[in-house]
Amino acid sequence: MTVNAMTPDMCVPCGDGLVNLRVGAIIRRDGQFLMVGNDRADYLYSVGGRIKFGETAEEAVVREVLEETGTRMEVDRLAFVHENYFYGDMPGNLGKLIYEVCFYYLMDVPAGFAPVEASFAGDGALEHLRWMTPDTPQRYYPEFFRTELSNIGPEVRYFVNDERKRKGEDIEPDLIAYCGVDCAACPDYAGKKCPGCRQTEWGDDPCPPVACCREKGIIFCGKCSDFPCRMMREFYEESDSHRQAYERMRALSAEGNERN
Repeated sequence: MTVNAMTPDMCVPCGDGLVNLRVGAIIRRDGQFLMVGNDRADYLYSVGGRIKFGETAEEAVVREVLEETGTRMEVDRLAFVHENYFYGDMPGNLGKLIYEVCFYYLMDVPAGFAPVEASFAGDGALEHLRWMTPDTPQRYYPEFFRTELSNIGPEVRYFVNDERKRKGEDIEPDLIAYCGVDCAACPDYAGKKCPGCRQTEWGDDPCPPVACCREKGIIFCGKCSDFPCRMMREFYEESDSHRQAYERMRALSAEGNERN
């Protein structure tokens, strides 16, 4: 099967999140390795991208290297498999939980290799290439490159990363409202003006934040890609408990949107 720019990527919705199949290229020269950045992100990532439907992982990494460096390279061998849960940070997947499996291949780098920058990220940002060393302070992903690229053995290594265990994910849903308010500290709850949005008393007439979160299938406003929306910005200015809720949700949103 021949793939082209119109062939769909192996990126599919799954519930409220996404599932990605990706490849990464390990391109080394004189103790350095090649990484990619773009005009939007403050971190670097591996040369590579999503596998397209109809191609193998090896075919995908050869195609991605050609697209991103202007050079066709052959695959040496598979070096790493990386299973990863993280939160999207691009406009099309902002805040969404993503499950990704990436295959990292050692590439056979030709003599005189001179990469040409001519690719774009998924959101259209212009990409640029940079040679790195393990001790370069710049943030880059996958993080295990920092320790493993200088000691690659003959075996295929397997890594797992899971960003769901950040403290924002540990908020107890039964105690914290969708908007982030701690019900026990909320005057509306204490004064019985609000039954607590985790309760069934709302029936078919929930408050606007509850209705919005339920419609989007998220457990907190801080998980929304539109956070903070205009409605919630006004809400968070109403009282001290609401302002505290904003800080709680802002921390959750910031943690969730880090790319790994």
